[in-house]
Amino acid sequence: MNTLISQVYTSFTLPASLFFPAVNMRMAKKRSIPFEDARDYIQAECIGSRKQYTEWHKTNRPKQIPLYPNRAYEDEWLGWNDFLGTNNSFDNKKRNYRPLAEAIAWAHKLNLPKQQEWLKYCTENRDTMPKDIPTRPDLVYDDWLSWMHWLGNRPRQKVEAQQEVVRSSTVFYVIQEKEYASHTTIFTFGLEKGGVSAMKEWWELTKSFKLIKMFQYDEREMTKVQQAIERNSTPYWGAEKVRIVPNINQLVYEIGNHLMIAQIR
Repeated sequence: MNTLISQVYTSFTLPASLFFPAVNMRMAKKRSIPFEDARDYIQAECIGSRKQYTEWHKTNRPKQIPLYPNRAYEDEWLGWNDFLGTNNSFDNKKRNYRPLAEAIAWAHKLNLPKQQEWLKYCTENRDTMPKDIPTRPDLVYDDWLSWMHWLGNRPRQKVEAQQEVVRSSTVFYVIQEKEYASHTTIFTFGLEKGGVSAMKEWWELTKSFKLIKMFQYDEREMTKVQQAIERNSTPYWGAEKVRIVPNINQLVYEIGNHLMIAQIR
């Protein structure tokens, strides 16, 4: 009896339709625009991954571009990188994008007027854009609001976005600039609205400073922070941001009593 059951199960194969969505490939090919046209259109959309493509397709429901282009265009298909115009490794590692507020601060610097201009910029600068800035933020961030908010191309949205940046991303930094490296007691203090990501980008581009400490900005505590700075330092040649600090460890400790340390991602 056991032998009979074994033979039955060995010869039994589950239908592929249980594993793959039912797609009438003949109809899909008939409805779809030519492969080259579809590829050009999708690459102009700056979609960064297969997952983002699926989300984009569900949102926009294009009638002439298939949900499964790898099947509809099987004769021309060379892979998702070729179709999307990307260079992904497809190693299943989730890409870490900078927080939305910090990404918005970066996007606002471009002063782009509309979504089409953003997509054009991403297409032309795909190789030089920061890797943690998504080309399709609307498909990445769960707390996404709108393209006007992302680009800051309307006064109200720009003000709201900048206020959010200040609340959630701005860091207060203590650095030693390269030009003062030979003076062990001269340090620079300041605010960076672009957050931790902007500080990292600044350092990677210039290598012009040594980071001593970064803190999360809290407007309510800044009067006390300023008092601690004035108590423990003096301006260097009249510069308020650049100061002579005899004991930097003591000052950093006192600032830390009022501001939380910003975590480097």
